[in-house]
Order: sequence, then C-alpha cells, then structure tokens
Amino acid sequence: MKKILIKNFKNLNNYGSGMMGLVTIDKIFKELKGNVQFYSDFDEYASLNEIKNELNNNSINLNVFKPITLQPKIKFLKPFYTLYNILNTKDIKQFDLIIVLGGDDLSEYYGKHIWPLLLSFYSWSFKSKMVLLGQSIGPFNFWLNRFVFKKLANRSKIFTRDKFCFDYIINELGIIKNVTLSGDLAFLDLPLQKSIEYQEKTLLRFDLVPNEYVTIIISGLFGKYYTDSKEDYFGCFKELIIKIKNNNELKDKKICFIAHTFPPHGNESDLLKEFEDYVKGIEGLVFIKDKIYQGAARFILGNGKFTITGRMHASVSTFQMGKPSISLSYSVKYRGVIGNNLGQNDLIIESNNPELWKNRAIVDLIYNKISYLINDYDNLTYNIRLSVIKQKELVDNAFDGIIKDLK
Repeated sequence: MKKILIKNFKNLNNYGSGMMGLVTIDKIFKELKGNVQFYSDFDEYASLNEIKNELNNNSINLNVFKPITLQPKIKFLKPFYTLYNILNTKDIKQFDLIIVLGGDDLSEYYGKHIWPLLLSFYSWSFKSKMVLLGQSIGPFNFWLNRFVFKKLANRSKIFTRDKFCFDYIINELGIIKNVTLSGDLAFLDLPLQKSIEYQEKTLLRFDLVPNEYVTIIISGLFGKYYTDSKEDYFGCFKELIIKIKNNNELKDKKICFIAHTFPPHGNESDLLKEFEDYVKGIEGLVFIKDKIYQGAARFILGNGKFTITGRMHASVSTFQMGKPSISLSYSVKYRGVIGNNLGQNDLIIESNNPELWKNRAIVDLIYNKISYLINDYDNLTYNIRLSVIKQKELVDNAFDGIIKDLK
C-alpha cells in the first residue's frame, strides 16, 4: 500500500486548486488500482465526504495531514523554533511520495518570501521522493528564493505547466536535470465530467440552455490587481453588460455570473451579491453565488457561448470543454497557460492597470475581443479542441512518469 502526501489541496473552496487536487487523486488511484492511501493538508473548510462525492468514489482512502509544530514559550526563541519547524522531517518519512500541486504558490505573484516553503520541501526531499506537479515557478526576483529553489530542483522532479516557466527554469536558472514540460492539471477531465445526467441537472437548476448564455467571473482579486476602486470595477462590468445586451448576436442570451472562490481564498459570493444589487433592474442575468463544487462549475463554464474572466482556471475549464474564454490577465501565468499552451494569446487582455478601469477603456478592449471571437467562432473552437488534446497528453505523460517511479 503506497502512502502519498498531496500538498496544496486544502479544500474545494477554490475551483482551480480543487480541480487540480481532484484530477490528481483520481488519476493516481486508478493507475495504482486503489492500492494507495492519500494524505493532504486539508483544512477546517474541507469536508472529506464532499471531496469523495466530487471524486465519484467513496472507496478512496483520504486522510488529513497536519505536521507537528513546536511553539516557543520564550519570545526570543521564536526564530529558532520557526527554523526547526521548517526543517522538521519527523512526519515525512512515512510517505512514498510527496506531490506539491501547482499553480503558482512557488512564484512571487502573491508574496516575496517563499524561500521558507522551498526550504521545507528541500528538507523533506531527504526523506521522501518529491514531485512539483503542474507548477508555475518564478520568476524569482529575490535572491534567496532563487538560491533555495536551485537546491530543491536538484532533488525533485519538476513538471511545469507552461513553456514560459519551462524555458525560465532552464535558461535563466540553469536547471536542466529533472525538469519536464507539462500542462495545467485542470485540462484533464474531472471525475464527474462524463455524467450527462449531472450536467443536465446542473444546467436545469439554473435555467441555462447550452450556448444560450455568456459566463462572466467577477474576481475577488480586484483591489490587489486591476484597480482598487470598486466603483470603477463594477462600473466597467455594468457597461459591458449593456454592450452585450445591445449586440445583435448576443441580445437574446442570458449572462451568467458565477462565484469562483469562497473563504479562505476570497469570498466572491459576497462580492457577487453586491454586484447583483449594483446592476439591479437589468433583465436576463443569472447569479450563481453559492458554492456548487468543481464538476457543476465546469459544466456551467463549458456550456456557455464563451467566458469572460479574471480567474485563470475559469478560462481553463471553458477551454477544456472546447469553448473560448477572454482572460483578464494580471500575471505572466496567463501568457504561459492560455497563450503559449493553447495558442490563444489573441483572447488575453493585459488588465492589471487601474487607468484601463478608471477611463473605462477595458470595456472596449473586452468588447473588441467579443466581436473577434464571434466572427471567428467555428475556427476558434476547432483549434481550441485540438490544443486541449495536446495539453491532456502532456499531463497524462507527467502522471505516467510519476506512476512509473512508484511501481
């Protein structure tokens, strides 16, 4: 019986990280024919029963992993205890494999000091096999992040989720050994994705008809990215709604808004409630504010005409089901996963600029992309489907390599 620790699958409250965790467990469980115990850093927001439901398999052995940490009683000893906790491997040697799931926790998008995390993984690598799976790594501007990652990279297998990151690791960091180009894990089918009945029930629940609606993700990341003005942010989307409603091709279609993250990842449900009040009186809008889990979210994203989103995995799910998505980018990961991997640079808008939202220029930029994809819709969807097949193959190859090392 193999014991595998999966890091960064804390709960289902972020559709993106939840999807990556689900496909990883589902894939490995099937390849090992159930001869495996899974552990993860599930937190207080996680329900193992809900996760098993999304895995469509109650027989999967899921366990919570919480490493023991020591707390100092004397304040000036805190740095020493912190270092001890980072380097502690006492609870790690039980695992045959540790998988650190991507996205972008090993980049500097969300904070400068990621070296303690990298140092911890480096310490673990002496007690268990380490795999960094589906990762966007770097770019590192802080020297200590670069230094510690180079040490870790020599002791881990690394599967990048885009060519930008792959090239960065090889060309900028000089790391060639153990690095393989892969894709975003969420390009694989979710465990419940083949259930036609579940798909039909999901759409019926929200009175949605395939291809008769457009999906928009109002991102809780505004403030940190895009603009710090809620009035500008909401105002731009309200103007966009009006423009869509006045478009001859789209005027009869509903516009569906769906929350993408929930506490502790950002409460987009509350944000969507505020926006619903802000656009009160406009007809043909559907608001999905409550958590509906990964399978249902993918069905909604993938059955619309197209998606407009500031959350990258909403784009990934839309593309995964063969539909186009307009991405409001705030980092290079969009160019890597959506641009380079799928060849869809034409559907990315660099949106991390407050002036675009203040002067409402972002509305025209999005609307121009809408016009572009409507005019070239059949060709776009054909190329998207071909590109997704290639991404699935890359991810499958990564899992093949992992399983081979385990057997």
